[in-house]
Amino acid sequence: MPKFIFLQHQFLDNLLDKQGFYRSPEQKDEAIHFASLSRFQELYGDDAEYAPGQPLPRRAYQLTQDISDKLQPFLRELLYVRPGVSFPQDQLPDELPAPVEFVKKNKLELPPDWVHPTAMHFIQSVDDLDDDYSNYLYPHADVKMVRDDRLGKRRRSKMVAPTQQYPVATIVRDGYRFYPLPEELLYVKYLGRPAKPLFKYSVDQSTQQIVYDDQNSVDTGWPEIDHNDLMLKAAELLGVPLQDASLVNFARYKAQQGA
Repeated sequence: MPKFIFLQHQFLDNLLDKQGFYRSPEQKDEAIHFASLSRFQELYGDDAEYAPGQPLPRRAYQLTQDISDKLQPFLRELLYVRPGVSFPQDQLPDELPAPVEFVKKNKLELPPDWVHPTAMHFIQSVDDLDDDYSNYLYPHADVKMVRDDRLGKRRRSKMVAPTQQYPVATIVRDGYRFYPLPEELLYVKYLGRPAKPLFKYSVDQSTQQIVYDDQNSVDTGWPEIDHNDLMLKAAELLGVPLQDASLVNFARYKAQQGA
């Protein structure tokens, strides 16, 4: 079965053809990408939703099961190891990524697709690992985010100073800084941006027809149930009027028939 990007282009082509429009594969990719990011923002939360007395916009992830399920494909996991610490990688479960070193001192530099952290934990000791690795999933040291104007007071405090059991982190340019640095491992789970779609193709020189390259094409990552909404948004961006329900139904029918 071809990737969804192929079916998405088919759907858009059917809409465009019925209107007598033409858009290049690159233009369709851009429309799908914008529609994908718009959908992600709708579910994750809109940064424009600031209001007096509410300094942070809503974050819908994990507030409802439906929204969390829809954003689940964009969850990522990372492990960071303290510089100079030799960690027995064969003790890690297969589903966790290989640990990478902190790049600078106690600073975690963010991956390119980073949007928002959902969990950050210190993993205390390899010796404390259970057989089912539950310490990785339910560790004792959750990282607490603190504001810049409270970090100094927190670090000087005799009552609530950061420790390995009660670590804190603050946002710095391009990353996070931790106090203290974990003794061994830091586990991070975060929401990443949807991948930029790519309809990879070549042109048959004898027929001048587009030849689709499934192996090197890239999907956005959205589950199938969300694709209709994405396609209607993309079609609107490409200039297709969507008031005519028969037009949309025609495009869906043709896409299902593989036309």
